[in-house]
Amino acid sequence: MIPNGPHQTAPCLADHSGSPLVRLDGCTVHSGGCDILADVRLILRQGQGWAILGGNGAGKSTLLKLLRGDLWPVKPDCRLFFGEDGPCSSPIGFREHTAIVSAELAE
Repeated sequence: MIPNGPHQTAPCLADHSGSPLVRLDGCTVHSGGCDILADVRLILRQGQGWAILGGNGAGKSTLLKLLRGDLWPVKPDCRLFFGEDGPCSSPIGFREHTAIVSAELAE
């Protein structure tokens, strides 16, 4: 599933086979007087593989930073991280198990 623009996101997958890792439920990221991402809704589950595709400025890096907890959404309660202690809005503990890998980093 590929979003068609910087403000469109793919709907959540119907596959509920793995435990949730991160859930975004209507998250918006605001910067410089405008919405960079708006109303993002998705669930990342254990065992799934995802590809984030799009042109320059489409919001790929912003989405990944939002998912990892490096950026805060306008409403912090729209993002939940799932760990051993249950759902939590803080990325502490989650960040240590994630990384952003980019072709720009490979040399």
